[in-house]
Amino acid sequence: MTLQDLQQIATKSDLLQLKAEIGEMLDELRTLVAVTQASGPVPTKKPFYSPKEFGALIGVSRQTVMRWAQDGTIKAVQKGGKRCLWLVPHSELERLQEEADDLEPQILN
Repeated sequence: MTLQDLQQIATKSDLLQLKAEIGEMLDELRTLVAVTQASGPVPTKKPFYSPKEFGALIGVSRQTVMRWAQDGTIKAVQKGGKRCLWLVPHSELERLQEEADDLEPQILN
């Protein structure tokens, strides 16, 4: 491709404008990434979470999640018998987030 061919596609000012627009988009993406990182991990919607995954999403330890599952604080199922894996449904994550949202106005007052 020759210089003349390229000039028919885009001028230098077109390319500079495109560069500026891409720079603005990158700035917006950097801001979104910073906000996302500051707010913690973004949950990947799964039907069930292990105690470790669930704890990481809500900021508690795996042992706390297992204790809550055993005492009924959260709904969870135990697969494979008494000493096997606990699984916490996604609905429990949503429930806890709703409860936290409901408590937030009370804390601020």
